[in-house]
Amino acid sequence: MNGMKSYVMTLIVAIVALIFPMLVGVEFDYIEGTTNMVIQAVFWITHVNGGSTIATFNFVYVIMRIVFIIQVYRYYEAKTTIRKALLVALLAELHILVVSILFYVFTITYFYPVTYLIITVPIPILFITGVILLAAISPSKTEEHDKWLTTP
Repeated sequence: MNGMKSYVMTLIVAIVALIFPMLVGVEFDYIEGTTNMVIQAVFWITHVNGGSTIATFNFVYVIMRIVFIIQVYRYYEAKTTIRKALLVALLAELHILVVSILFYVFTITYFYPVTYLIITVPIPILFITGVILLAAISPSKTEEHDKWLTTP
């Protein structure tokens, strides 16, 4: 029974990690004087102002999300702790922010004067879903799982 729960929880987290939006960004084009808002997931990106949605694959952002999917499976198989799984979920969201900041610094450093800039912020849907699922649905009724908030 625990094996089936592992697969179901992992599937739910995989859908959220790979299909749901992971970031929102604002693009500034200083030459044309336009601003556009984008919403992006691993496999798609949509331009809100332009209305176009295109298929894409963003390898840079997907790495930590896949690691979190693996951690969820490991948690429900009792091979890792909830704290480690949630830490990976947090890192998956912060990873997006770090990449965005590095891209921003690279752009203003090497392409001065900047004519095009995009600022992105993570949408923590994956982290929120992970916290809710991992805290609400235990892998099994063990004493260790019931004390997950009080143990260091």
